[in-house]
Amino acid sequence: MDSLERRYRRLLVAYPSAYRHRRADEIVGTFLDLAAPGQTRPRLADAADLLSGGVRQRLGLDTDADLNAGAALAGPVALALAAGLSAFLWWSVEPLFGSPLSHAAPAAYAAWLLALAGWVALPARYARWPVALAMAVTALVLPVTLTTGEPRPPLWVVLALLAFGALTLAAPAPRGATVRLAVTTGALVTAALAKWLLAGQLPATRWATGYYQPVLSLAGLVVAVAVAGVAAGAVLAAVEGRRARPWLWAALLLALPGGWLGPRSTAVEPGFGRLAEVMLATCVVVAAMTGVRGSTRPAVPVHRAGRVALGCAAGLAAYFWLGAGPGNGSWGYAGWLVAVLVAPLLPVLGQRIVVGLAMGLTLVVGSAPGGALFTLVLLGIVALLVPARGVPLPAAFGTFLAAAVVTSYDNGWRLTPTVPFAHTANLVLTLAIVPFTVAALAGVTVVRGRAHRVRGVALLLAGTGWVGALTVPHLAAWGPILVLVPLAGTGLGVLLLVRAALRRRR
Repeated sequence: MDSLERRYRRLLVAYPSAYRHRRADEIVGTFLDLAAPGQTRPRLADAADLLSGGVRQRLGLDTDADLNAGAALAGPVALALAAGLSAFLWWSVEPLFGSPLSHAAPAAYAAWLLALAGWVALPARYARWPVALAMAVTALVLPVTLTTGEPRPPLWVVLALLAFGALTLAAPAPRGATVRLAVTTGALVTAALAKWLLAGQLPATRWATGYYQPVLSLAGLVVAVAVAGVAAGAVLAAVEGRRARPWLWAALLLALPGGWLGPRSTAVEPGFGRLAEVMLATCVVVAAMTGVRGSTRPAVPVHRAGRVALGCAAGLAAYFWLGAGPGNGSWGYAGWLVAVLVAPLLPVLGQRIVVGLAMGLTLVVGSAPGGALFTLVLLGIVALLVPARGVPLPAAFGTFLAAAVVTSYDNGWRLTPTVPFAHTANLVLTLAIVPFTVAALAGVTVVRGRAHRVRGVALLLAGTGWVGALTVPHLAAWGPILVLVPLAGTGLGVLLLVRAALRRRR
């Protein structure tokens, strides 16, 4: 085995072990046959293909040909958005302050313009190298600005640029002049549209409070226009009787980072802020993806809802216990920690008993804000409806770590808290959007199965009720993607129903 083969086999660790055992020799042999004479290392494009393929296999997505076709459609659009938004931020926004905000942000924006130039001008096998470089430079913006104390661009804009870069790398390398010209044109249109929207906002805002919120709103609108354009391709395909799912996948892949660019306005805290926007938009888009996937297996296994709910409740309880400090009834949260530890060892009845005891203990002696107590009890109800199968401890650890990150986020990325705990606790509660979304999707799965429908309706009401109570009062602040995805899904569903009815009449 030479060094090139050994390195290719190391990359196969991204795949599940059973898949590696079955296909490793075939995959490595294909890459070795395509290798150049004297080549000793895998090409970047080959490494990216192997790693992304491994991730898709682990997520069970690699068998979906429409998803692969959708990723191929989304990649060029993502690069056009990243380059166009970077040009807009660098040339139109930062000069409004009279001097650059920092040295790090323009460096990242310049890297994306160079990535576009390289993707357009370089041979296909090298076209993705500049994109990977732009992602690396962009990722360095956050630690550099944190270390130097310089102002940074909006966090979610940085993360959206990284996501657009990942979509570009996941797509095939450009073939032919048409797609290269289209991406260049798309970048110019993106920058021009953003500048036009800026011209309409500038007299009203005057950027008195900085450019963080206006930039999020403008970028979110631009990405929403692109998503709507791709979704229109799905509608056209459905009308013409062609496959619409690749276009739907492309629209949703772009909508995922696009949903992070909001809300349109910052509500009075602790209302519908940026974190709630990101959490809700991510869950809405992922839920739409499960519907588009159309797999015969359940999109969300029902038992997963109970496991995630119990784990999240335990993680939140541990956080509130530490945050409340000694005394004040904080020990009342211990029941959730006991429940998450012993649940895998108990039968269904035993699980329900310990969860019920944890709920009662929380209500009697819990000291967190009322919203936190209500959230823990409702998560407990989900765990009662669907007892956890498997180990909920990873979900508990993940929730607790996420709560710690949110605490640092709310305190300006400082380790020492400076914001009142009650404010941070309300922000941490937005993490519960995830388990309640899982509960709602599990409820849909149960209702579709036509068995235990009462349980399914209860799960659906618990999930959508909690998320709706948090977010619907702030509907006016929702980012454009949050509004667009449900409306587009409803519209396309109606169109498909009408087309099916017309076919039956014929």
